[in-house]
Amino acid sequence: MKMMMLSLLLLSPFNLFAEDPSAKLVPLKKELMKNLQGKLKTEGPVKALEFCHLNAQKITAANQQGIEIGRTSHRLRNAKNAPRDWVKPYLSEFVSGKRKEAIAVTLKNGKRGYLEPIRISKGACLICHGNSLSKPLQSELKKRYPQDQATGFKMNDFRGLFWMEY
Repeated sequence: MKMMMLSLLLLSPFNLFAEDPSAKLVPLKKELMKNLQGKLKTEGPVKALEFCHLNAQKITAANQQGIEIGRTSHRLRNAKNAPRDWVKPYLSEFVSGKRKEAIAVTLKNGKRGYLEPIRISKGACLICHGNSLSKPLQSELKKRYPQDQATGFKMNDFRGLFWMEY
């Protein structure tokens, strides 16, 4: 029933918004990548992971611009990024490959929602999310994220979603 209601509320991408909603995510994506790539380059993967652990949630919150923004995945590293109820059916569609492109929806509460896929598109992503993690990084992951499921990805794999509500 829930899935059917969400499906009925589905609108064609972007016609809910006065502008392309993906533009609202640009500052967040730039900030996350700039900091992550900088840490990887200057201090290595363990320090980059430490930076993400301490700062990714704060960076996401700081970039909200009056809207709710988050990241989620079917294979979580941080339990704080668990998908919201309205995101779950769409997340399943992205995981199965049924859906590949960003989508804008109207939610039951009258708010607008937007989902944009995150793909492994840079080799640097595989340093922390791939199959061949260094021993020090594996140790740090176990320490900071004992329930980590966000490894074993390959180039171009679907990694998760950015979501937005307003």
